[in-house]
Amino acid sequence: MLEYEDLRDVVLVGHSYGGMVIAGVAEKAAPRLMQLVYLDAFLPENGKAVKDYAPLNPTREDGWRVPVPGLPPRFGVTDKDDVAWMEARLGDHPNKTFTDPAQLSVDKKTSLRLSFIQCTKAPFFSEAAERAKREGFRFRELFVAGHDAMITEPRALAEILLDLL
Repeated sequence: MLEYEDLRDVVLVGHSYGGMVIAGVAEKAAPRLMQLVYLDAFLPENGKAVKDYAPLNPTREDGWRVPVPGLPPRFGVTDKDDVAWMEARLGDHPNKTFTDPAQLSVDKKTSLRLSFIQCTKAPFFSEAAERAKREGFRFRELFVAGHDAMITEPRALAEILLDLL
């Protein structure tokens, strides 16, 4: 998409597992990006996978799919309409995305703006937030939102994102 649409100065926001994704995109397309925003997300280090930061849930019988680790209230989503919307969209996750290590070599600090928004005190996201602070990321907190800030506090999250621009 970045190449096809010839996009430049893109801001990528990676939520939760999406932190792994945006780090990988930056590895391949850093010249097209302006900023990476980790939203209550994993902050990968070279050679590490999600399994190195958090315990993995068991796979389904087929061995390759990991079921959703809980219902929306577990992530702070309690409004009945939001719960219904979210439940219709939740699905299994491929196990290899949790076990394959990130292959990162480009030093993003020299070319990209890096930000971290912490929304929960989950140990793996707290560790990532602390590491982001030590590494000089711009840092914001939005604890009132819970893990799915884009659902529970979209306006507050939008304000933070606009501020980070």
